[in-house]
Amino acid sequence: MRQTFPAPLLRVSSAALLVAGLIAGCSFDDRASTDNAASADSDASTAQPFDALRGEELGILRHSIRKLRNECLAEAGYPQNLTHMAQEPDDDFDHLRFDLRTFGPVDEQEARRSGFGKDAPAQIARIVSFDANYDQEVERCELAASKKIGPEAQELSVSYGELGNTLMGEFGKEYERLIGPQLSELRTSLRDCLAEAGFQAEDPEDFAREPYPEKLGVRFGAHETIVEEAWSPERKEGTIQIGPAIPAKKYVPTEEEVELAVAWSKCTQRLEFKERLMPLVISAQQTVYERHEEQLAEHADKTVDLAKKAADLKW
Repeated sequence: MRQTFPAPLLRVSSAALLVAGLIAGCSFDDRASTDNAASADSDASTAQPFDALRGEELGILRHSIRKLRNECLAEAGYPQNLTHMAQEPDDDFDHLRFDLRTFGPVDEQEARRSGFGKDAPAQIARIVSFDANYDQEVERCELAASKKIGPEAQELSVSYGELGNTLMGEFGKEYERLIGPQLSELRTSLRDCLAEAGFQAEDPEDFAREPYPEKLGVRFGAHETIVEEAWSPERKEGTIQIGPAIPAKKYVPTEEEVELAVAWSKCTQRLEFKERLMPLVISAQQTVYERHEEQLAEHADKTVDLAKKAADLKW
């Protein structure tokens, strides 16, 4: 069985790395919904060292490879991928950008709207193959698409993504080193602030060591149910099956989750998380960026050149 919708770049979310050595253990998505993004972005640092990575151009390059592959497949009698592919490229380094939501809901308005959750973005149709001929054509067209752009296209697409993952891993370690001296005090202060608001952990000392919202005894919400998610392919040799696209899903918090999220937001503002922690984010990024600056510059130049060439190509 082959699934041919594009697999996402292997990556660790920025939030997960900060949370690992920080305060909040919320479940953060890599990408926020458009409605939720504005308030955090308006308060976040306007420039970060990782902004120099050319995620938009990498997204264009990868999108162009997929489009050429899918046009090749359509010519071979398999139009499914071209018909159902994403219409616009992604910014493939968007997950390397940090905002205040990393530390929890950014303000009371967001806390009341979404609790600790995030809306889930829409997903394109899933294409699942049980057809050996189609599978062979996919492999042939993938190679042909990369070669049409240039011999470095596929290798660059992979290596730049891997470099981004390396930066994220090293960033996490550097950030933990910088925050270490104040970590215990911040966690304890958060615990005490939440307790004053009426949210007491069953084991306060355990919460101070790992302050996850789930330890405060509230019931959390969930994403709305989408019927399209229930689709699964029927295993039948010689077929190519198309599952429905999945619309964006709204996260619906519980009332008690909202109240905790409001208290959490007020506490992080009172404890000046933004003022104390965002400078550490910038400093950790800068250290890691400088460590790989030459390699990053080389990848950026090549990606920009290939993306310009790829965007105008047709099969």
